[in-house]
Amino acid sequence: MLSGWYILGEEAAAFEREYAGYCVVGHCVGVANGLEALRLVLQAWGIEPGDESSCPPTPTSRPGWP
Repeated sequence: MLSGWYILGEEAAAFEREYAGYCVVGHCVGVANGLEALRLVLQAWGIEPGDESSCPPTPTSRPGWP
């Protein structure tokens, strides 16, 4: 953090490499928030605007969630 690079810096790249190794995968991409993560996954799956999709009406399907 002393470098002043909070995004796109060597620390972020090192984290991505180390986390990919921890998860035993070839690559890891750090994102700023959940919306960016969801957009990245949809893009990776080839889902585009106008494609039909379905999702639960609430963010969790756990019984008893208020």
